[in-house]
Parts: sequence; structure tokens; C-alpha cells
Amino acid sequence: MLMMSNSLNRTFELGLAGAMAFFVGIASAPSTIALEGETHSPLSLEDTSWQFVGWDGDRSLLEGTAITLKFRGDRLNGSSGCNGYTAIYQSNTETMRVRRVVTTRMICPSEIVEQEEAFLQALRSARRYEVSDRGQLQIFYRGDRGSGTLVFTSDIAAIEPLVGTSWQLLSWGSHRVQNAPLDRVKITLQFLDERLTGSSGCNRYDAHYETVEMRLTIASVSMTEMACFGGVAQQESRYLAALQNAIRYEINPKGQLAIFYRSDRGSGTLIFSLER
Repeated sequence: MLMMSNSLNRTFELGLAGAMAFFVGIASAPSTIALEGETHSPLSLEDTSWQFVGWDGDRSLLEGTAITLKFRGDRLNGSSGCNGYTAIYQSNTETMRVRRVVTTRMICPSEIVEQEEAFLQALRSARRYEVSDRGQLQIFYRGDRGSGTLVFTSDIAAIEPLVGTSWQLLSWGSHRVQNAPLDRVKITLQFLDERLTGSSGCNRYDAHYETVEMRLTIASVSMTEMACFGGVAQQESRYLAALQNAIRYEINPKGQLAIFYRSDRGSGTLIFSLER
């Protein structure tokens, strides 16, 4: 693992300062007009697995207990701390509804039963979900017993070395809206020892990177000078601007590389699939 430099100098040799503001702006303002050919879709929960952390700002999980949540097709299932459970869920954009919750009937200690009932009641009252910049799943619920947030972390998110891996960009943007690359435009990323390289859709680019645990710093970006036009040039500038503002990474539950970026104008995520 590479040691992070204490230098905060993020030299950007591409003259993309204006493009950076425009790119990052779309992460916090989903209503921005898209490039021609771009598509937008919410982050899908399909085939993801999560570990329950607790109720946001209210109560934490009992020590020694584990609550899990898995999504597959139109069903979700997991352990509610003692019993197993299953249910049907529906989501549209980022709204969520859960119904027909069924559990096993094992005998559990009273405090675990109380926690289990509180969790399942909240899950039944789900209204919407978000995946935060920290990669946490947040399920917002509201019912007769009150409202709040269930907070989950990925149970298979991993800290993995990046050296020697190659990736292709699938999407970028905020946790609410992800933007797909233009049709027939391939954006790639390859990690070498202390350097990264790839195609930004028209030009080749190169940069220095450093990691400590899951933190990621990218600096000194340079690229070739091929002439690019229209949406391809604009997309290239947005992508490189976001990459230079990387703050951390993780391998998400689908085996994809997620690079989280943040600037004064907003935050978002670059999602890559493994290039084989």
C-alpha cells in the first residue's frame, strides 16, 4: 500500500478549472441538462448485501448481534438478529416499499427480541433509500411509531490493492443520479505502481496516485493533445476533473470500483467495472 503525501498541492496541468466546476455541479444538481446521448438511472440495489449499523442518531446495534440485508429480484432477506426474515420490496427511482415480511420463530433473549421487532417495524415502514458518499445504504422510514433512518454498510466492501487492476467507467454523478458515458465512448483506468493511466474517451491520460487504506489522492494529471469535439470533449473534461478530486475508493458489493470525489461545488461517485 502506498503512503499518502502530506502535500495538498493538486497541480492540474490540463487547464480544466472551468470544466471542473461544471462537472462537479451536476453531482449536486440533478436537473442540469445532460450531454446528448447520456442516460440517467438511480443506483440499483439488485444483488447487493449489507450489514446493519444502527438507527441514525438514535440507537446503535446491541453488542454481539448482527442484522443483515440482501436484495435479489423483487425480494429481500437476511437475519434480524435472531430470526431469519424475508419480504417483497418495490423501488422506483429511490422510493422504497416493503411488504409481506415473514420471519422464523426462534426463541431469543428479550432485549434481542425488542431490537428485532424495532428493526422489522422500521423496515415495514420504509419510504425511500439513498447510498451516501461514504457508501452506506440509508433506508428512511415513517410509520405510526415514528420516523428515522436505518443505516447499513456493505458487508463485502473490501480494501483491495489497486496496483495491476484495469477498469472501465460505467457511470458517474451523485448518489441520486448517475450519468452513463456517451454511446461508443470508452473511458478506462489502469493502476500501475504509483501511476495510473487510461483513455478519457479521446485522449490518453496519466497521473500520480497515493492510497492509505481506502483513501485515494490523485494529482499531476497530464494527457495527450488529440483534438476532440462536442460532447466527447466535454465529457472528457468532466471525467478528468472528477478524478482529480478523488478522496477515497472501495470495491462495492457488485465487485465494481467506486471512486468517491468531492470539491467545494459538490460530491459524487465514479463507478467502474473490472476490465478483463
